Amino acid sequence: NHHHGEHYGIKSFIYRRRRPFHPQRLFGLLDAKKGINGSLRSKGFCWMASRHSVSIEWNMAGKICNLESGGMWYAEDSEWKEEFADEPEILKKISADFQDPWGDRRIELVIIGVDMDQEAIVKELDVCLLNDEEMKAGPEAWGKYVDTFPAFDGDDSEDDADE
Repeated sequence: NHHHGEHYGIKSFIYRRRRPFHPQRLFGLLDAKKGINGSLRSKGFCWMASRHSVSIEWNMAGKICNLESGGMWYAEDSEWKEEFADEPEILKKISADFQDPWGDRRIELVIIGVDMDQEAIVKELDVCLLNDEEMKAGPEAWGKYVDTFPAFDGDDSEDDADE
């Protein structure tokens, strides 16, 4: 917990998970237009099962949530170690984020609010994660999930192939 604005009743916590959000359940939470209960703002990045190879930047203020591509996860790029070979500090930092079997894929959201019920918010977000059975199905199955979020700018989709 961070305590910067505590005298105003403002608190924050970091929501961290090592499994992806299910796109339909997350969309349901965010589309409910109620925001995350008690939170004023949240930001960070997340892993969504249907977009397994892409880190997603999360930026939410009130009830408006903006999700956009944060680029590929390092786990998707077999050459990342070579790219940072001459920068051992960066290499060390990135490597520290890796965890088997999913590499650096994870969810890290800082949630800021007034009089928040942290436990309720955590439960609300946890419900959107893949369950154990869905996790076992793996990325190929996840790619078939209905994903009603808009395409990210620069997504490599068939629509862009003609341009």
